[in-house]
Amino acid sequence: MELAQESFNKAKNSKTKPGSYAWLAFTKLEKKKKVKAKCKICGEETIEIIDSSTYQLWRHLNNGHRGLHDNLKDLYLKGKGLSAKTEQNW
Repeated sequence: MELAQESFNKAKNSKTKPGSYAWLAFTKLEKKKKVKAKCKICGEETIEIIDSSTYQLWRHLNNGHRGLHDNLKDLYLKGKGLSAKTEQNW
């Protein structure tokens, strides 16, 4: 959870796009419109993906780190002053 909070704080102060909280558990290496993501938890790298598409990241989080996705989402929503009940604005 400490890693998630640290990642959230960094993303909050960066140019991370709203809605892309899946990126919080990853580092991004951008090259034009291609992105290579590396998981901060286990170090596994995803294949190159198109920026703003988080399918590979979601798949990794859901299959590899169950529960982390929900923690990151909660942190993001709290940071935006929202709750899980107002998630439709997400």
